[in-house]
Amino acid sequence: MNKTVLLLFFFFLSGFSYSNEQDLDRYSISILTVSPGKDLADAFGHSGIRVIDRELNYDVVFNFGIYDFQAPNFYSNFVKGRPIYSLGINNYNRFFNNYQNQNRGIVEHKIQISNNKKDDVIRLLLENSKQENKFYIYDYFNDNCSTKVADLFIENLNDTYSTEIDLSSKSNVSYRSLIYEMIPKNSWGSLGIDICLGSIIDQDINYRQTFFLPSKFGNFLDTIESSNPEIIETKLLLERQETTEKSALNLTSPMFVLFLISILIVLITYRDFRNNRQTKVLDILLISITSVIGLLISYLWFFSDHTAASQNYNILWASPLNILLLIDLFANKKRKWILGYLKFIFLMLLLMISHWILSVQTFNITLFSFIFALLIRYLFLIYNYKKLII
Repeated sequence: MNKTVLLLFFFFLSGFSYSNEQDLDRYSISILTVSPGKDLADAFGHSGIRVIDRELNYDVVFNFGIYDFQAPNFYSNFVKGRPIYSLGINNYNRFFNNYQNQNRGIVEHKIQISNNKKDDVIRLLLENSKQENKFYIYDYFNDNCSTKVADLFIENLNDTYSTEIDLSSKSNVSYRSLIYEMIPKNSWGSLGIDICLGSIIDQDINYRQTFFLPSKFGNFLDTIESSNPEIIETKLLLERQETTEKSALNLTSPMFVLFLISILIVLITYRDFRNNRQTKVLDILLISITSVIGLLISYLWFFSDHTAASQNYNILWASPLNILLLIDLFANKKRKWILGYLKFIFLMLLLMISHWILSVQTFNITLFSFIFALLIRYLFLIYNYKKLII
């Protein structure tokens, strides 16, 4: 944030309460909706509030999406589910040029409200931008750059417009289905999100909860404009240039990579069965990977503040208890209880599949072949351990 811009902005608004009606007409307020970017962090878009002072020629954007990787404990706070974001004030031209360089579109919804309402909104923005107020704990569904803007609009301007949409009514969509609208299912980002976040994001949400996506709040503003054209004026400030993408097979996609890995697991298992042997390297890799993923899921679910990570039934195929198997793989003497545990995790895989079929939780489609390969491998291990302990 440009400190000079901030100081000057406070200066030209310092006498705001004493301004007359004619003075207040010089200000305009609009909501900016930025289209998604290429990176995962930008995949959901962005929102901001633009304020213009025509008399002093100031044009700034209040931006709730400010974060600092260099801030103390940023990464540890993020892992704990308590990342610190803040409200900043950006020069509009810099804001525009930044997204133009990223080839991202910007739509402006200019809010036509009374001068008293302008006073209320700008005062609220300035109050929230003070050093003691500007920081907040970010939540990707309930408290982000888009929900902050939406909350301010709805809670302070709801008496200025009419709409047939009941924001508390069900939208017939879930957080996960909306994520899929922004990120392809067959992508590493989508796979990571689906592994880390639980069944709680598969529940239907209301219309207001969809506003965690800037585009959905933008659509809501479009709806208001259609019935209240005197309230909102929409303008395309920056159009995203469409690029043609090759439709060739993506050899690095998770579906292709996991499919190849799954075939390899099944082939090695078949060879082990035919040759009456066990490829321990494969089992060490599989058990290590599922243990680490299971430990991550357990931490996010039980020990962090990531509310969306609760009720995560990926833990049925990636159990943190698999580390017990890892210990046994290095032991000379096979323990009888390991056979029971192998049967248990095999049943957990079947339970996970039933959760998938019954839509208790939506699992990433790219996992299908890998889960099938795990079933085959665990069946072989049960068969092999039975022979070893007899």
